[in-house]
Amino acid sequence: MVLVPLVLALSAASAAPDAKSQTDERLVDQVVAEVGGTVVTLSELEFETRLVLLKARGAEVAWSAALTPELLSAVLHSIVSRELLLGEVRRLQLRDPDPAVIDRAVGELASRFVSAGDFDRFLERVGLKDVQDDAGRAPAALTAILKAEILVERFLDVRVRLNADATPDEIAACYEKNADKFDGRPLSELDERLAQRIREEKEARALENLVEQLEKRTNVLYLPPFEPPSDDDGAPEEKDLELKCLT
Repeated sequence: MVLVPLVLALSAASAAPDAKSQTDERLVDQVVAEVGGTVVTLSELEFETRLVLLKARGAEVAWSAALTPELLSAVLHSIVSRELLLGEVRRLQLRDPDPAVIDRAVGELASRFVSAGDFDRFLERVGLKDVQDDAGRAPAALTAILKAEILVERFLDVRVRLNADATPDEIAACYEKNADKFDGRPLSELDERLAQRIREEKEARALENLVEQLEKRTNVLYLPPFEPPSDDDGAPEEKDLELKCLT
C-alpha cells in the first residue's frame, strides 16, 4: 500500500470566468502515521492530545493549551503503541467492554466540565460533534477511542501488570541504591513506596519490550514532521530526580 501524506478533497471553485481552474484543492486532513492498515490523521492527533490534557490537567487547559510539536509527538507515539496493542487484542479475540463501561468513561470526561453544554462545545471545537455511535451515547469517534483504551488496559492487566510484583530482595536493593535520597529514613517507612516504584519500572519495561516486538511484525510509518529521532540523534539526558530501582 502506498501511503499518501495528504488527504485532499476537491471543492467547486467560485472563481471568475478567467480563473485558471474550475476546481480548488482544499486541504482537509493530513496523515501523520500509519500502523498496519490504520492511518492516524492530524485532526485525530490534535483531538486525542486535547483528551490527554483534559484527563491530566482539566477542562480549562484542554480548551486553551497550545499543542506544541513535542506534545503532539509524544501523544502520537502513544497512539501508535495503542494501535499495535489493539492488533494483539483483535488477534486474541478479547471480548468487547460492556456498553455501561463506555458510558461511565464518557460520563467521567463530561464531569470535568461545569455543564453538559460545555462538554458539547468542547467536542464541537475539536471536531467531534459528529454522528453519535450506535447506542446514541456520544460521538462515535470518541466512544471508539474510549473502547480502545479500555480494551488495551484490560489486556495490559493480564499481559504486563500481573507479573510486575516487587520481591522483598528487590525492595531492599532499591533502598540501598537510593539511600542518599531518604534523609536517613528507615526501610520500614518506605517499603510500600519502593514496591510501587519497582512495579512501575517493571511494567514500563515489559510494555516497552512488548511494543517493540509488535512493531517488528507490523508496518509502522511516521510522516513528516513527526518522524521519531534516529538512534544516533541522541536524546537529551534526563535529570535523575526520581527513584530508579532496577538496573
